[in-house]
Amino acid sequence: MDKEKDDLTSTTRPTAPRLVRWRTRLLLMSGSVLFTLLLIEIFARAFFDVLPIEIQSEIQAVQQAPWDDTRLIPALPFTLDLAVQAYIAPNFTDYPVRWGDTSFTFTTRGVEWHRAGLRSPEPIWAIDALIIGDSFSFCWVEEADCWAWKLQTEYDWHIINAGQPGTGTGAQLAMMGEIAEPYAPQLIIWQMYSNDSQDDYDLARMNNTVDELGTPPPVISPRPLVGLERYSVVAHLINNRLNPPPAPPVIHTQKIRVDGRTLMIPSGAYPPADSTVYPSVAYGWEQNIAHYEAGYAFAQSLGAEILIVLIPTKEEAYRAKLPDAYDADYWAMVGESRTRLLDVCEENGWHCVDMLPIFVSAIADGQTVYWGYDFHLDVSGNALVAQAVDAYIRENNLLAGR
Repeated sequence: MDKEKDDLTSTTRPTAPRLVRWRTRLLLMSGSVLFTLLLIEIFARAFFDVLPIEIQSEIQAVQQAPWDDTRLIPALPFTLDLAVQAYIAPNFTDYPVRWGDTSFTFTTRGVEWHRAGLRSPEPIWAIDALIIGDSFSFCWVEEADCWAWKLQTEYDWHIINAGQPGTGTGAQLAMMGEIAEPYAPQLIIWQMYSNDSQDDYDLARMNNTVDELGTPPPVISPRPLVGLERYSVVAHLINNRLNPPPAPPVIHTQKIRVDGRTLMIPSGAYPPADSTVYPSVAYGWEQNIAHYEAGYAFAQSLGAEILIVLIPTKEEAYRAKLPDAYDADYWAMVGESRTRLLDVCEENGWHCVDMLPIFVSAIADGQTVYWGYDFHLDVSGNALVAQAVDAYIRENNLLAGR
């Protein structure tokens, strides 16, 4: 009987060698899983730029290293300011910016009479033109490819570029007042983009000079990273799968294939963000015009001319290649800020360059003009602006003394 019991026990309880084999298998499996996760972590960091844009967006806030707060996609180092709205400080060297197909670095230099960093060397010669504007003047390309710098290196105009990302006309007028007089430019080149009206409303809100008004649907900020996911791509991806973020109430963008590449453009789910159907934009538009009028008066006090350069949105420029992207109501509202400003230019006899027809022609000829996943101008778009601005200056004799 005892022998039968021993035989039964031996068939149900693993022997010592079997336990060792199972333990070894579990360790090997665990090691393989950990090794695979480590490879994924390394791959995501080493080959970030080739990842799908959705994955880039999802993991962009993960830190590059546990001991460094720098993110995989570094945030723009803005400093908020009640006068000039926002600026990037001096003394950044080769600061990286990358997003989808967009990749460049920037260096900012300081001048002793201003707190903002400028994306052009401090001049050692008399200035022909001061350039003010937003990120389209700061430029989303390498400095050598920026239209502002091309005016100097390729067209022989002495310039200083005071463009600052995230600003509207109110901030730019303040920048003009603070920085123009020491340089005594003969010409102030003022770059306009469609979000200037909203930016002017935002500046007014910063200064508590306007009550809260209705705005375009905001982009919902991603939740802050916590714990291990702050440092690990894999941990963040797993946490998002186990605890997916809520779906956004509004889809802001859509992707369309055009001429063999992907274009990210507004979704069309709501009116264009520069439409005056939004009370904030309508308020900002009135501020825009007041600022332009004040800028012209200021320029005259310096004996300078002003040239406004109007940059259209990507969907405006690509309209011929986007026949099914939007309905007729949306197309009717696209570019409202730009077209209204053109009317004001004509009424007042202001010098204005509209880049839309130039961009449309270039795109028809196969040039890209804009980055695919970003709304800023690429290298070809910057070259077109430099060429158009130089041609207008010469045709209208705006720098006659040079």
